[in-house]
Amino acid sequence: MKKLIPVLLVVLMAAALFAGCSANSDKPADPTASPVTEAPATEVPATEAPVETEAPVETEAPTEEPTTDNTVNLMDMYTVIDPEGLEYDTRRVFYSETPEDDFFYGSGLRHSFNVIYGKDDKAVYMYSVSVFETEEQAAAYVEEEETGTVDGNCVVTVTETSFFEMMASMIPDLQGWIDNLLTSGMTEID
Repeated sequence: MKKLIPVLLVVLMAAALFAGCSANSDKPADPTASPVTEAPATEVPATEAPVETEAPVETEAPTEEPTTDNTVNLMDMYTVIDPEGLEYDTRRVFYSETPEDDFFYGSGLRHSFNVIYGKDDKAVYMYSVSVFETEEQAAAYVEEEETGTVDGNCVVTVTETSFFEMMASMIPDLQGWIDNLLTSGMTEID
C-alpha cells in the first residue's frame, strides 16, 4: 500500500501538468517569458482519418425533368408509341373483344384497340389495332380490306390529323369521336 501512494501522486501530478499545459495554449505568448520548447509532434497512426479543415461544399442536386411514357401497352398484345412530333393534351385507349357470332371472328379477329389523341378538344390522331389469331389471318385481312399494316398477328391502321380535319363538319370535337367508339361496343381502358 505504501508503494501505491507515490505512484498515485506521480499520476496525479502528470495529469495536472497536462491539464495546465492545455489550458494555457489558448493564451497569447508573453514576450518577456523564457522560451518554451515544444515536444516533437507525434505521428497520427495510418488507421485514423485526417481531420478535415474545410467545410464540404454543398451542391444542389440536378433537377430531373419528369419523364413521360410515350408508349401504350395494349393489354400485353401490342404496344404503340406516341407519334413523333404530335402535340396532344389527351390520349384515351379503347378496347373490344370480338364476339364469336361476329362476321370478323370467322376471319380470325379476336381483339380491337383504338388509341385516340386530342388537342384542344379536337381529335388529331388515332391508332386502330386489330389482333388476329394468326399472322396469316392478319395478312389476309390487309389484302382484302386494302388498309393497315401487318405487324405479326396485328393489323395497325393510322388515322392522321388531315382526316379528322376533313370530318370536322360531321364530328366536330374529340368527345364525338369517343362517343362513336363507345357506341360501337368499345370500352375505355387505362
